[in-house]
Amino acid sequence: MNQKELLERSLPKWPQMIVTGTPVTKEQALEIIRRTDIFFLMPHGNDREFIKEASRLLGIPQRPNPGFLATETLYDSAFDSYWKRLQKWRKSWGTIRTEYVYNDWVSSSYVDGPNGWCHPDGTIGFARNVGKYPSVEDIRREWGLIAEAFPFLELEVTLMDGEWCEEDTSPIVSMLIRNGEVELVDPKVRNLHEEFAHTIVAPERKETEFLMLPPSKREHAIGIGQILDWSTAFHKAHPEWC
Repeated sequence: MNQKELLERSLPKWPQMIVTGTPVTKEQALEIIRRTDIFFLMPHGNDREFIKEASRLLGIPQRPNPGFLATETLYDSAFDSYWKRLQKWRKSWGTIRTEYVYNDWVSSSYVDGPNGWCHPDGTIGFARNVGKYPSVEDIRREWGLIAEAFPFLELEVTLMDGEWCEEDTSPIVSMLIRNGEVELVDPKVRNLHEEFAHTIVAPERKETEFLMLPPSKREHAIGIGQILDWSTAFHKAHPEWC
């Protein structure tokens, strides 16, 4: 099976993506999260105090408030300036921009809490959906960016023909990530997860008690202490953002 044929296979609206891999060190995991967590593309979540403090510590440019600007023209100008500064900040931070493959540990409003393919303790594992309407090329390209940035990663990825909550789904295409490269694999020929003896951990719903917790206790697997550590190192390397 050639790579072109695998690349052209169709995916459903919300395909499940199963990720297994060799664990990384905690230090490596934190660096991966620092560069791939969706929070650093756009701060988000329901814990406003956390977002405000994290953004302040990191020097993330703040979106202008239209209520403080007299005209739409002034707002457009202010927004344009903000957007350019945000792009510069992301570049300085080293953000890897992705749409489908990312981590969400810093400030997650997902109902089951923080999640991602690289866990803060170094565990590699993911079995939830990506979407919507990705192509195999979209997913391959984003894993390519990640593999290039972290060539020590050893991952196996499989995209399924249904969502994680559905039964009797089948694999469509797999990807073997080694030495900074992504190889497409036909899952009918090779079961990468079994081949490399990595266990697939099925996602679980959180208990009701967890869902009732306030955002400050439910949304953060990365605390403000780690944000402060990142801030110190970042401002030392990039004093222009102090």
